[in-house]
Amino acid sequence: MFRLFIGLFALITSLFLGQQFFRAEKSISTLDQFPHRQQLQRAAWNSGAWLVVYQAEGQKEHAAYEKILRPLEEKTFRGIELKVFDYEKVPDSLLRKYPLMLIGKHLPSEVSTYLNNLPAVHFEDTYAQLGALKLDQEQDLLQLTYLPSYWQDTLPMHLIWAKEDAVIQTHLTERLTQGIRSLLWSGWGYEAQRSGNVLQQGYFNDSTWVMDKQIHFEFPLTPEDSWQTQSAHLQAFDAANAPTAAWLSTLDKAQLAIKNFTGVSSLSPLNIKLYPSVERKALRTKSMKQADLSDDGKVCRLVINRNFQGEEWGVQYQPWLREALGQAYYPWYEQGLAFQWVDTIRGSSWRSWVRSLAEAGALPSFELLFSDNDRQELAPLIGQLAAAAWVDYRLQTQGKEAFLVEYKNGIPIPRTDLFNDWNAWIKQNYPQRQITPKTNPVHRLNGFTLAHEGYRIYNGYGSARARQSLTIMKQIGIEAVAIVPYSFMADAHRPDPIPVSQNAGGENDEAVLFAHLSAQSLGQFTLLKPQIWLGGGSWPGDVTFEKEKDWQTFFTHYGRWAIHYALLAEMYDFDAYCIGTELRYATLKKPAEWRKLIQAIRKIYTGSLTYAANWGEECEALTFWDALDFIGINCYYPLDKNETATDADLEKGAERVVAKMETISQRADRPVWLTEIGYRSATAPWVQPHAEAGDRAIDHQAQARSYAAMLAACEGKDWLQGFFWWKWSSDLDHDESRGRGYTPFGKPAEDVLSRYYQNS
Repeated sequence: MFRLFIGLFALITSLFLGQQFFRAEKSISTLDQFPHRQQLQRAAWNSGAWLVVYQAEGQKEHAAYEKILRPLEEKTFRGIELKVFDYEKVPDSLLRKYPLMLIGKHLPSEVSTYLNNLPAVHFEDTYAQLGALKLDQEQDLLQLTYLPSYWQDTLPMHLIWAKEDAVIQTHLTERLTQGIRSLLWSGWGYEAQRSGNVLQQGYFNDSTWVMDKQIHFEFPLTPEDSWQTQSAHLQAFDAANAPTAAWLSTLDKAQLAIKNFTGVSSLSPLNIKLYPSVERKALRTKSMKQADLSDDGKVCRLVINRNFQGEEWGVQYQPWLREALGQAYYPWYEQGLAFQWVDTIRGSSWRSWVRSLAEAGALPSFELLFSDNDRQELAPLIGQLAAAAWVDYRLQTQGKEAFLVEYKNGIPIPRTDLFNDWNAWIKQNYPQRQITPKTNPVHRLNGFTLAHEGYRIYNGYGSARARQSLTIMKQIGIEAVAIVPYSFMADAHRPDPIPVSQNAGGENDEAVLFAHLSAQSLGQFTLLKPQIWLGGGSWPGDVTFEKEKDWQTFFTHYGRWAIHYALLAEMYDFDAYCIGTELRYATLKKPAEWRKLIQAIRKIYTGSLTYAANWGEECEALTFWDALDFIGINCYYPLDKNETATDADLEKGAERVVAKMETISQRADRPVWLTEIGYRSATAPWVQPHAEAGDRAIDHQAQARSYAAMLAACEGKDWLQGFFWWKWSSDLDHDESRGRGYTPFGKPAEDVLSRYYQNS
């Protein structure tokens, strides 16, 4: 009776108080019983919280984990709270309720036994194994994501394991500097590291849980080639090109020049790692930047190929400056000073690029320039050039001795009058760019929009898969490509700053450029078309403000963001640039602000300009088409209101739509590009072409019929000079809306489009 009483007491206490008098038996014993991985991913987003659970041995390790992880409880990510626990204190009731991240060098034995049922991982007391890779060295680390939780197999469990707690703690610290998303939503199903370098990464098959050979990457730690010169030790990875003799000579000259400038007698050889592409660099380093430094600032990482010349940004000189001068008070002073030994960027003097920005009134304010985080997030390209120009200005006006004191000790953020003096000095002293005028295309552009799908390094804009997708597009007659980097606004009625994507798997600048340069190498016309994604179920057409000061703040943020992409488009020779998309209230209420923005953009970008107006009121009532080269219409006009419409009905509807757009063209005296037009392969896509798939069935023929009707109605219309259909994935394996997406790839609509394009 006494034992029964004790047992009941333990059970009741565990259930109601949640304390761990015992742990649950593992709920899965065979591979067939593991859930589908996508189910676990959906569960992760539907939960209101995540547990972050660490296992520490001794007070020292406990304190270290607490210092790193406890601040997470003060943060949320997309409405998801984080709850931090020591493993010995986490209630079972919570383990059964929420997804978790389990962290530690010694997994609970029952968890290890449970995970050893998976075919690709194995844990023992002294090592872990991923496939054939044995992780048994002191600096080894393994991160796994979206495993079925030991406590509740319908919930996901992430895992970070390493041989030593210090390795885990360093890894956590580095990940958290990139934000909570980087920690909890890793882009990989598995990732193995040694001494901070990636050994293997990839995904498990969603249903069999074996390592997916199609998405598996391995990275030898030893370089394939290396070179030692007086000024640098260079290592080439993944078949990167050898450095040219001319560039090695440039490094030697720069080393001597920096020694003379700083007054030091010697500088250590640079450590430079070379990569063949932005994709391979990002897979290895989690940064797609064509030029950057390792976290400790000691290793320069460059992409050098026919598309990218990472060395032209001067990053490789920063370690020498730090060695000679010490840490700059403002880190961007070091970045700016490195440009003293840079001549040209993309064939033009870097000072001439700055001159264009100054003429456009686009240099960042001092408040932004002196804020390291904001500058990198909101003006990464303009900020680099502005840093170089500010350092140049201070050197020339203050002298080297005074500048070096400022470099070390800093200065207060300068006043507005000094900002005006700086701008005037640039216009007086910097050269104007030598520009070859570009002409607008006069032939019809048979185009499509390339979408950044599916959202990872290996299958987004910066990937070999994107080039493969572009090649297929070319083969079916697509001669023009719109490339669409997204940014984000959380609230359509709050004028927040608009960031430029920096995520290695996102639509960052290098990814956008890789897609653009790949398309151009295939002979395709490229349109850069940045867009804003709105939170809270809104769309750009909802953006509006009641107060004039909010409008002004919005246009300050929007203008800086738009000019970033205008500069990118000019530097890398995009054929056309779209200055905005579907911002109906902003365009109809504030046309004068758009005219000012267009004037500023034209001082930087010399190609064709358009704006992508929403179908209906915006495109029909917009008043500044005369300031642009092409009318852009996102054409989602319905073709017919009946789901049972015949081909004849669709043809008549398409003719009505085309007649409406012809009226717009004639009134504005501008040719039209359909900057978006598309139909889903779902039931009756002609009724509401812009609508979500919802519960509609797959209907490939309905999509093809819509294409055929619209293309027939457009035939012979000289004022209609381009199509950029919506949309074609960068990853041909991407399945949008379970087969009911906009892409025509592999569907009857592809044949309809191909016949039209190849015969026009």
